[in-house]
Amino acid sequence: MEEIESKIPEFNLKTLVEYIKRKDTILYEVIYKNTYKEPINIYYLHGLDILSIIYLQLRYGTRICELLRSTCADICDSHSLVMRGAKSSRHRFIELPYEHPALLQPCRCGRHNIFSVSYKQVWLSYYKLEITSPPRRGGINRAVTHTGRIRFIRSLKELSLPPEAIRDIVGHKSIKSQIYYIRRSN
Repeated sequence: MEEIESKIPEFNLKTLVEYIKRKDTILYEVIYKNTYKEPINIYYLHGLDILSIIYLQLRYGTRICELLRSTCADICDSHSLVMRGAKSSRHRFIELPYEHPALLQPCRCGRHNIFSVSYKQVWLSYYKLEITSPPRRGGINRAVTHTGRIRFIRSLKELSLPPEAIRDIVGHKSIKSQIYYIRRSN
């Protein structure tokens, strides 16, 4: 029988797990600083898609809906993709520090989602990981999926970046949008 050559490059799970376990990486720094949990534990409990979504939100301030609607047409290479802006916001380039199997797809038709989880699964993972944001008008801290976005914008504000630069980095259409997040982070 003739052997058919695969169009998908080989994916090495062992190499990925070794990278996730390392403590000298940007992945470890971003995840542990914001969740106080090691990335390998999140990977084992919630999977690679959830780990990737949490990392991308905490690192780039992306919206969960932007990540969940990204398709094979948005793939640049095995590490990066173009994030189409939601709510009339700007497109951005984002990058994973490791090779993600969904980014190895050879097709660019736009019909295949990159992340195979639902919004509810992401929310439940945030809740279980106790990733919370400051409460609105009193009350207790809430686990919400915008927490990473709020923390990212706060960290940019702490760097004393001008509002126009923060708007461009986050992909907001106007400066008014980020004022909401800055107020939520205080």
